[in-house]
Amino acid sequence: MRKIIVVLSWLSFLFCDENKEEYLPKIFNKNPSFLGDKVSYNELSFILPNNLKRISQEQLEELKLRTDSVDNKFYDATLIDVFESSDDIYGFSLSKVNEKSLMTVKNDNYLKMLVESFNTENVYRLKFLLNDIPTVQFQINHPEYIELKLFLGYQNQIFLLDFIIDRKIFYDKIPFIESTLSTIAIN
Repeated sequence: MRKIIVVLSWLSFLFCDENKEEYLPKIFNKNPSFLGDKVSYNELSFILPNNLKRISQEQLEELKLRTDSVDNKFYDATLIDVFESSDDIYGFSLSKVNEKSLMTVKNDNYLKMLVESFNTENVYRLKFLLNDIPTVQFQINHPEYIELKLFLGYQNQIFLLDFIIDRKIFYDKIPFIESTLSTIAIN
């Protein structure tokens, strides 16, 4: 449904399409000294933070088995890759979500499920364009760590970047995370 609003101070028109949701661009700081190796997949690429490394194939397969058995009523995801720091207090994973629209995670039911699942009231949701990619981000504040879930939607595909950072070092790692996010590209 389209609304037309006319303001008669000099005759201005404002057109709104209520069915189209707007994502405003968000620009992240990029510091090359925080970046390491470039990682590319068929659909997505980015540059890793310089303090993260890919886990072994054996560890990845074990994690895939564990995450496949998790019952999630909102979306089905396939774990693609996992990266971690040498001290195991910081890392992230990349998954492909088997949904065609970000509506699955943008609704309030998903937010409520996160609050209940993680037993916290501190879950924050943002939506923005990340390098022209519609993105929905959740920040989940646990007592010991902070989790950032970024759902990237592009042409009927959704990717999930899931950062988990020890709460004590969260603010120190923000420049690393922002630098990586600034490099995300759809191939």
